[in-house]
Amino acid sequence: MNRKIAFVPILIILTCLLLPVSGFAQDAAPPSTASASSQTFDFTTEGHGEVFIENYLLGPGDELTIRVFTLDPFEEIIKISQDGKLILPVIGDLDIAGKTIPELRELLTELYTEYYTDFSISIELTDVKRIQIYVFGNARKPGIYVVFANITLLEFLQRIGLSTSGDTRRMIHHRKNVKTEIDPFSLSILGEMEEKNMYLQFGDRIEIPSRQKSVSISGKVLRPGNYEVLDNETLIDILNLAGGPDPFADFADAVIERPNDDGSYQRIHIDLEKILKGDVIFEVVNRDRLYIPPRESKIYLLGAVNIPGAYTFVEGKSVPQYIAEAGGFDKHAHLSFVTVIRPGPRYGNQVLQKFQV
Repeated sequence: MNRKIAFVPILIILTCLLLPVSGFAQDAAPPSTASASSQTFDFTTEGHGEVFIENYLLGPGDELTIRVFTLDPFEEIIKISQDGKLILPVIGDLDIAGKTIPELRELLTELYTEYYTDFSISIELTDVKRIQIYVFGNARKPGIYVVFANITLLEFLQRIGLSTSGDTRRMIHHRKNVKTEIDPFSLSILGEMEEKNMYLQFGDRIEIPSRQKSVSISGKVLRPGNYEVLDNETLIDILNLAGGPDPFADFADAVIERPNDDGSYQRIHIDLEKILKGDVIFEVVNRDRLYIPPRESKIYLLGAVNIPGAYTFVEGKSVPQYIAEAGGFDKHAHLSFVTVIRPGPRYGNQVLQKFQV
């Protein structure tokens, strides 16, 4: 590919573009496909962790410590019964299954108003119910998982070793008759936590379908790796998930290695700048490998030096050292006007920065 380099007629011109060259990433091994299993995994041998009481839904098996502060304060430690009831002295039976702790506090405050005029109530969740979650499909360890009920979908996936990286992006959450397709990578990276990262409930099922299409991205990108491609996604969608090219990427020399039927690969040169601007829509196929190279790590010495030309950039090397490598100044050099000219911060930007040294 021809490159145009603009030089200014100054005694010595120095430009610098840096980043080490990296190779293609290898294809990540697909997860092993396991058949349905009756294995049971108990994850409740450790503490139940932090509970966010604003969202947690109370249910059978939860234990509460309720303190009522009056002139004669008292405390009750009560476990919610299997039919979802809380049995309190004076008040009697309360059906609280599905309520949050703030909702229960509001209800108790209303009920205790009949007996006390000046009081306050605190409620602490001191033990958490256990639930069963079923995992099936293309999972490493399908089976039944026993967990504490204060676990969210993403925490569960991470805890049992299911991938929340870009190589597994399609999971199906089943709750009764409702199916929800989940992209755990988007949940964690794109900030959709509030809407979809729900608390799990007893009997929830998580299905891991087989991957249909995936691509690998290596080189000058924020998050290189293997990415599953969902329906209707193009190269720009996957690049966005990978964080996009970094500022030192060479947009003009990006390469796709595309598999042939015989197992070999063909190289396709693409213009990432046009793709990122939306001028070109580039469809990917299964097992495509995208490599985004760095721009050349070269500096150029021009003007009154004995050997003008391109020299390899070495981090920490000073201007006098480069000049010495170029054979030093010739007899016409004007040492008061040695200048470094650096391109603008974005690739292709024609704005130059000048530093007199």
